Amino acid sequence: MKHLKTYEMIEEEPQIGDWVVCKDQSPAIPDKEADFISSNIGKISKFNGSDTYFHYIVYYKDSENNRYFVGHERKMNRKEIIYHSKNKEDCEAFLAMNRYNL
Repeated sequence: MKHLKTYEMIEEEPQIGDWVVCKDQSPAIPDKEADFISSNIGKISKFNGSDTYFHYIVYYKDSENNRYFVGHERKMNRKEIIYHSKNKEDCEAFLAMNRYNL
């Protein structure tokens, strides 16, 4: 079984190219899109320095292109990123761990 070393992430901010697991906190987003975000891995594609709240642009490969995902991307803030890693496998292990309450 793969083990996550979360102690290595202390005080580290996500960077462009990192894989992320997010939980959207917007009350306006429908459950379908919120569930998609929390159960899929995204990749930080850009840093949005001009926006004071949404600092990260996260790319979701299999998302629908609608008003919640513009070009398969969604703006996220730091509080919505619940896990990040340079390795996609770490995010997959994190999702599996949460799915089975391990």
